[in-house]
Amino acid sequence: MSQNYHTPIVAYSQIVVAAINDALGSLDAQLTAITALDVLTMPGTYQFVALTYDSDNIITTGSVVWIDGATGTFTTVTKNTTWFAIDGYTVTHVLGGVTQTVTQPDVTRDAFGRVTVWPVLVVS
Repeated sequence: MSQNYHTPIVAYSQIVVAAINDALGSLDAQLTAITALDVLTMPGTYQFVALTYDSDNIITTGSVVWIDGATGTFTTVTKNTTWFAIDGYTVTHVLGGVTQTVTQPDVTRDAFGRVTVWPVLVVS
């Protein structure tokens, strides 16, 4: 369900009003989809509330709360044992019975451990 970002047009002829409101309704749906995706992919949109670490003090799993009130679970998928860092992870977003998963594909590091390739997040 999309949010209404506009005030419906009521004056003018019914044909013009219908055409404008249809176009605005389509725009509302697109803005809602973009906003939902932003929540999932923007930095700082979730906060850890409980964490589990491995013997190298690297996060393995964690409970999260998203800025829209959703809950979720962070899971380390790939641990870099050379640099003791997380190279790939997933985090779920559970809201209203709908679960979405954000995946960070493995990053690529140079000889100094710096990230040189940071793939885009994948939402499924």
